[in-house]
Amino acid sequence: MGQLKATAADGKVTIAPPYATMLENFRQQMVNYFNDIGLDYDTINEKQLVFFSKLRKINTNSGVNSALADLCTKLGIKVVTSHAMRHTHASVLIQDGETLPYVQHRLRHKKTGNHFK
Repeated sequence: MGQLKATAADGKVTIAPPYATMLENFRQQMVNYFNDIGLDYDTINEKQLVFFSKLRKINTNSGVNSALADLCTKLGIKVVTSHAMRHTHASVLIQDGETLPYVQHRLRHKKTGNHFK
């Protein structure tokens, strides 16, 4: 994915239950896939990444977006990218009245800079 703009996440982010269920189901599909070929998913995916390649590598941004597109299609919803979801998340927080410092924390930005002009 290249150089990350933000530092590594220092906490957990809460997501709505339907999305959590969808991601749990996706994870279970991956566990089943690796079990079927004789590999332990938790051992090969030691960082516990959500989108972990069947090639046993960390996915690229395009790989994540491809998997996300597949999930959106299965759910019958508009296909979005991971970056679009990030922007939507920030917009919803702001519309719900959250403070800019809180949104900044959720996005893991050290400073607001150009993000909230």
